[in-house]
Amino acid sequence: MTILEVKNLSLAYLKNQAQVTKGEINSAQPEQTVIFSNLSFKIHAGEQISLVGKSGNGKSSLLYLLAGFEKVAPDTIYWQGQDLALMSAKEINQLRNQDLGFIFQFHNLLPDFTALENVMLPAQIGNFDPQVAKQRAHELLNYMGLEARMHHYPDQLSGGERQRVAIARALINNPKLILADEPTGNLDQETSSEVMALITRISQDFATSILLVTHDPDIAQSLPIHWHLDNGRLKQNV
Repeated sequence: MTILEVKNLSLAYLKNQAQVTKGEINSAQPEQTVIFSNLSFKIHAGEQISLVGKSGNGKSSLLYLLAGFEKVAPDTIYWQGQDLALMSAKEINQLRNQDLGFIFQFHNLLPDFTALENVMLPAQIGNFDPQVAKQRAHELLNYMGLEARMHHYPDQLSGGERQRVAIARALINNPKLILADEPTGNLDQETSSEVMALITRISQDFATSILLVTHDPDIAQSLPIHWHLDNGRLKQNV
């Protein structure tokens, strides 16, 4: 089953960084910088994909477009057959809450919430029964090996623990796809390896597709499907 399909997606900026297009690139546009051009790909259920490339080549921008954080041109991004550009703000918010998990490089945990409360939040926004949300968050934190840390606040956790809480938060609503933006970028090598092993196991245990962005070739090789974004072009299965 196809979870996400991208058709001829392009991104460019004017010299002053104003966005030009997220569809076809207008080659006549003066002083524009093309980030990537005419990307096309599909992500199917259960796939684990790494996307590697140099810093600044548009990897994170691509994830933000896929997640609907910025507007895109019609007929470029389809979530389970639905054109993202034609979805309302409410529908996009619902998509991000129910079908999409996003893992940020800097974890983005709320500092005044405990680990348990951070993980519960998307379920509460999605109108889960509070007790169901709490039980689900408990189970996920136990799965992450954080049963003794669930009532701690982010500043009381290590970097690896904070990232595991963020992963649990991304899983709380059983998403079909997780987008991970450099999830090991701020971690040491040993902790990075532990987090990557966890992400791989999660995809298998929860039947969740993963698209993980990294600049580290070793991290990329830990997932079975490898894509490379280079000079604005996507090379698949490299």
